Amino acid sequence: MTLELGVLNQQVQTMARSLAGQREEYGQRLERLQAVFRSRAADLEGLRDLAISARGAGCQGAIPTEPLDATHPLPPCPEAMVISAADGSQIEVDRHGMAMYYLINLGSIVYHHGSGAAPTVRSEPTLFYREDELYEDGRLVQGNRLDSKRSVMELAKLANLASPDTAEPSLALVDGSLLLWVLEESRPEVREELVGRYLRQLDRLAEARVPVAGYVSRPRHHDVVNLLELAERGPGAATQEQRLLFPPDRALFEHLLPGERTAPFIVGTQTNDMYGRHRLHFFYLNAGAEIARVEVPQWVAQDQGLMDDVHAGIFEQCRAAGYPYVLARAHELAVVAGADRDEFERMVMAALLGQGLGVSPSMKAWLKELTGGRRSRRR
Repeated sequence: MTLELGVLNQQVQTMARSLAGQREEYGQRLERLQAVFRSRAADLEGLRDLAISARGAGCQGAIPTEPLDATHPLPPCPEAMVISAADGSQIEVDRHGMAMYYLINLGSIVYHHGSGAAPTVRSEPTLFYREDELYEDGRLVQGNRLDSKRSVMELAKLANLASPDTAEPSLALVDGSLLLWVLEESRPEVREELVGRYLRQLDRLAEARVPVAGYVSRPRHHDVVNLLELAERGPGAATQEQRLLFPPDRALFEHLLPGERTAPFIVGTQTNDMYGRHRLHFFYLNAGAEIARVEVPQWVAQDQGLMDDVHAGIFEQCRAAGYPYVLARAHELAVVAGADRDEFERMVMAALLGQGLGVSPSMKAWLKELTGGRRSRRR
């Protein structure tokens, strides 16, 4: 055993005492924010102007579209509804491995609510190994770059599944935020090209009249909290790092009854302006077991019928386990388990050997395996 649990136990106890000591401060902050929430709830125009003007000072507060305390009851769920979801996982490039490649595995499901028919499920892996796939803008595709590529593929899969001819209402879901991670270190034209690919998939969904939503479980966002801080103390009242220690938005909406949602807010980041008609809105929903955040494009937020389908469809999906069934199933189909990864690596090794190519890992990788770094997977 290399993990000194005795040393860690002392640190864990210190952490627990520290967190317990923060509870009173947390409660005081939440009480103050709730007071501002109540006093400014009806000041829609003033809060909108404040959020928009503060962006120039680097402050990012939610932009309200209705009074802060507006709530919407659960609409009836259509008797028949087509609900699809896509999720992805990846094997990242290993510079010390046998070859340079990465893999993205997409899991997808089409669920016919109300029909009794079995869902249609697929798992689709794609291997990337060519030089123009491994590098973008002179940098290796890994980390956030790979996450962004996977997000575009997930949305493209949902667009492929969308059918404009179906008579039933439809809903497409992704796990997490719809706001694409834009790499600030990339050249502007590279960022615009990436966002353009993403927006083209949203265009396809809009043309098919299939509302798309991002479901965020246990959200830690502070958009509404930031707006309340701006309303009480102005743009320079707290740094972004300090605001991250405040209660999350969801704490402001614990009064929601099961099935109720808030009014939609506009995501206040300047990046969101790049989305045009797909500019992202969000609302909070009591999904039964948690207060979740749901993000939708503007064309969904401004269409009451589509919003009702998103609202009712997500809550219906959460009835069984408190989390959308289609997202849980898509994740299950996408994840690359340890045994599958090992078998895939053996397949790569056999193919390389078959072509007379060397398969020796780097000395670093060899030493890690020798000292047990990967022993459990290679035993």
